[in-house]
Amino acid sequence: MFKRYEKNLEFFNESQLKLLHEKSITVLGTGSVGSLLISTLVRLGIEKITTIDNSVIKEEDLATNIFANCNTVSATKSAVVKDNIKLANSRCKINSITMGLTNDYLIKLLKRTDLVVNTIADLKLKKLVFATTKKMSLPLIDLYLSATDSKILISSEPLKYQHQINLLNLQFLNSFLSKKIINYLLGKEDLKSYSLDNSTYQIKLIERQI
Repeated sequence: MFKRYEKNLEFFNESQLKLLHEKSITVLGTGSVGSLLISTLVRLGIEKITTIDNSVIKEEDLATNIFANCNTVSATKSAVVKDNIKLANSRCKINSITMGLTNDYLIKLLKRTDLVVNTIADLKLKKLVFATTKKMSLPLIDLYLSATDSKILISSEPLKYQHQINLLNLQFLNSFLSKKIINYLLGKEDLKSYSLDNSTYQIKLIERQI
């Protein structure tokens, strides 16, 4: 069981790995950001994931979506992610949701989750997710991304979302965000205000009081 994760044990021990196996996260959006994040978290030990996305893979996604290929164009992103994750780890319990969301249905989906990550651009949906997670006292990471001003919100009202991302700053974002999520799930770090800059990309975390 642990052999597949032994290269990660320099970052956390076996008891912490068992804890990660029991944690459940929900990721809204399985595009360039969501798909890479899910792939990374599964390889770090997360084995319970719900994905929510009814969009399909387009030709332009081939440049940034790690699960997209010529054979998956027009396929549902969430389903493609599920198929690839099951190939990477058959133990992973991944629930792929492709239908529209209502407040009641979202509450049902989030009842057993430990953390919600929203990468979907639609402002109406972002507001629904924000209101629902706040009502349920669930931690939410809501991504607002653009080439010049990028924010990961764990709080306040959802911002207008601009998604301009390339493969290079995507890798930077994923590394930062994956570490933040794992540390939170292991109880090593709270979701507090945080800022990190490099020459091309800026990330800000804003604390959410729940």
